[in-house]
Amino acid sequence: MTTIFIGSSTSAKSQAKSLIVGCASPDIKFLPWWEQFTAGRTLLQELSRIRNTVNKALLVLTPDLETTIKKSSRHIPNLNVLFEFGYFYSALGEQNVAIVKYGEIYLPSDLDGYIHIFGSSGFRRGVATKTGQRTKAEFQRWLKGTSIDAPDDEYLWDLTRNFDGFPIVLYGDIKATTKVSFQPPIEILIEAKTDSTNLRMSYAADEVIFNWEVDQSQLRVDGGPAHGAYLADLGRIPKNKFVTIRWVVEKDRQRIYVDGELRFDHSGDYSKIDNPVSIFPAHGSVVTLKSLKIRKLR
Repeated sequence: MTTIFIGSSTSAKSQAKSLIVGCASPDIKFLPWWEQFTAGRTLLQELSRIRNTVNKALLVLTPDLETTIKKSSRHIPNLNVLFEFGYFYSALGEQNVAIVKYGEIYLPSDLDGYIHIFGSSGFRRGVATKTGQRTKAEFQRWLKGTSIDAPDDEYLWDLTRNFDGFPIVLYGDIKATTKVSFQPPIEILIEAKTDSTNLRMSYAADEVIFNWEVDQSQLRVDGGPAHGAYLADLGRIPKNKFVTIRWVVEKDRQRIYVDGELRFDHSGDYSKIDNPVSIFPAHGSVVTLKSLKIRKLR
């Protein structure tokens, strides 16, 4: 049995409750702060008692306070919750303490190297966001002691909330776009098909085009460091058949594979890329997106 302390601000209590429900398991026991703290005792006294009863600590950070940093207005987490993070980090060790962020929060750069589990990009006081598949997956990897950035990071679930049916069928001006942006180095795995022409994707370029409507054999790269790369005989993919596209973008290089075959390799400055990933049709094509997986590379 793994016993986990849950810390949050009072305003984020409903969100913390939702997180507990979403991550519940028979082999996990959650000890939320509102059930553990005793009136009349100091925070330090309570934490000293609790640390002997838990294996891990999960701190929910939300934009609770507004302050000015370098002449700019910023939202920061509740200071007691930050104190709890530091206390349990010292008591339980780095791998046993994690942060779950909801909303836009300013954090000191010193906290970048610690374990962050994705919560949500939005937060409203008293309103709980349902625990998403990405949060659940990262939580489970944290429990197992594996990297949060493991290869099975799955973003298709977030995409499907805006579409009817599964897999996602894209037509007209409809794009499937991740809700978050990514910086290199990353690996993008796309499983998709087109009914005819134009399966397009964007991240390190404005458009990478397979089955271009003018010349389906030509691979086209428009925008980004490789802008204007047009390669004969490397752009064709079969119609009405799912293919796996592997797009590896490093800080100084990008490579694109289709079903294991290298189609594009370019060296350049990709270090400033910070974009979402999109897949989309064009010129009347219908694109079906079956899977989208993204992972950070070391």
